Order: sequence, then C-alpha cells, then structure tokens
Amino acid sequence: RPYTPAHVRFEASTTTADHFPAHSIESPRRVVTKALTPSAAKFVATTTSADHFPAHPISPSKPYVVKPYNNVPLRFEAETTNQAFYKSHEVSPAPPPLHRPYTPTAVRFSATTTNRDTFVAHQLPEREMPGHRPASAARRAPASPLKFEAETTNQAFFKPHDVRSVSSPLRAPSYKPSAIRFDATTTMKDAFKGHDARARPPIGIAVADDGFLVMVHAAVEPPTRASKVFTTTEDGQSVVAVRILQGWSRLASENEPVGVFEMRGIPPASGGTPQIVVTLQLDERGRMMVEARDVNTGRHEEWRQAGGHVVLTDGEQQQQ
Repeated sequence: RPYTPAHVRFEASTTTADHFPAHSIESPRRVVTKALTPSAAKFVATTTSADHFPAHPISPSKPYVVKPYNNVPLRFEAETTNQAFYKSHEVSPAPPPLHRPYTPTAVRFSATTTNRDTFVAHQLPEREMPGHRPASAARRAPASPLKFEAETTNQAFFKPHDVRSVSSPLRAPSYKPSAIRFDATTTMKDAFKGHDARARPPIGIAVADDGFLVMVHAAVEPPTRASKVFTTTEDGQSVVAVRILQGWSRLASENEPVGVFEMRGIPPASGGTPQIVVTLQLDERGRMMVEARDVNTGRHEEWRQAGGHVVLTDGEQQQQ
C-alpha cells in the first residue's frame, strides 16, 4: 500500500529533542546550471605523475612483411641428450629375397589328418563359364603312379580287418507289429500328458472385426460358467446380435456356428456406453445356456440348447 502521512502532529518532547535541539532549516537556494565552456589556456605545469613517469616518444611502426620460409641447408651435427643415452645402430642392407619357382611333389598324400576328420570336404558343383570348357572336358593332371607304402600312426593302432565275401546277400526280415498292446506308463507319459483329439473345441462369442472371443476353453470340463461384458459399436444402436461359435481359429468366420439370438430394447446411447453382460453356462451333460443382460435397464434374453433345437425365453424355437 502507498504510504500516507498522518495529519496529527507530534507535539510532545522526546529524549532526542532534549539533547539535540532542532535547528532551523534554511530554504535552499536555486541552483543555476551553466553550460561548460572549455578554457583556451593549455596546461603547461608539472604533475607528480609527470615527474616520476616521463612520457617517451612513440616511434612509427614499420609495416609487417611476411617472408617465405626457407629451409636451412646446414645439418645438425651436435650431440643431444637422446643421442647420448640411446646410441643409434647401423642398419645393414638386407639381401634381396630369392624367389624360387614352386615345384609340386610327385608323391601324393593319402593319409588322414585331424583337419580332414573334423571338417569333411563337400563337393563343389561344376559351373560353366563363357569361353571355358566344362571341368569334365578340361585337361587334368595325371595321378601319381607312386603309392604310399610307409606305416602311419593310424595303421599302427588300428589294424585292418579281413573282409569276407558273402556268397548270398543278407535279406532283412519283414517287419511284423506285435499283437501285444503297451499298457504301462512311461516317464514321457507322466511328464507330458497327451491331449484327446476328440476334445470339445473352445466356445465363444463373435465380436467386431471378425474376432472370436473364447469364453469356455477346451480344457475346461463341465459344469462351468463364464461371464463377459460387451458393448455397442455404433451410436444409437438398440439391437445387439449374440453369435455363439465353437472352433480353434481366432477368426469368427472360420469357426462353426452354434446359435444366435438378439438383444433388443437397448436405450439409445453413444457407441461403447451400454454394458451388456453375456453369461455362458454348461451343465453336467454339456448342454449350453447363454444369457444377455443389460446392466442399465435390467432387460435380459436367454438362449438354451435342448437336443437339436434352441429354446428362447419368449417361446420362439429355432433349428440349430
């Protein structure tokens, strides 16, 4: 807030007023500002700074000329500290290498090496190149007539065995399956339980974009009960079709239809607002009952599977 002085004047006496009486304040004179006029007289006296620090004349500087760098032709012949401790050694010129022509040996290597045992050579397919003859028609070097007669380490430890000629070829006996059935239990059977190929496929509801939402999986044994919450996909939608399918595919069009019924009387609302609870129930005999209930209005529809027919709550019957 801005400061506002009080209109009441202090008329009493303070300790400061007793010891320090107030003095009259003269009205200040009006200050007249005059324009500065420099003096024409030059200062020729001597100052203390001029006595101790006489001015020196400044000589004009010469223009800087960039000279090109010239290498000194003189060689450094003196001895440095590095030369004193680390004497240089003379490098004798190396003799020129002698290149001898390669001459392959006529003796052929027929033994077995470790590399050959570990890395078995594979056949390379023959490729025909333009302007060249195929490998089968090309000239090949003749094989060496010399035979390796020495004894290797492999021959010393692994003596060759005699191969007897078989007068008549061996005939494999025909396979006859045993008539005895294996009824015991193996370790594999205990750890990995086999599945029944005749098991009931999963049961679910068809959703938007050809989707299939599983509600009862194939491994679940009846009796069982499952519930899911669904909603509408369009604004103002008042009817919802509940399509019941069974199958192993994630696409609704690839599964087997079981039944379908409609849920009517849904109050108009924006898409995704209504909540419809769909309950799927299987009894002990595997018969199915599906109920759709609107959470907001409490209206519900039921679908029951009875033999080969579908029974609705309003009395209608539909062939499955």
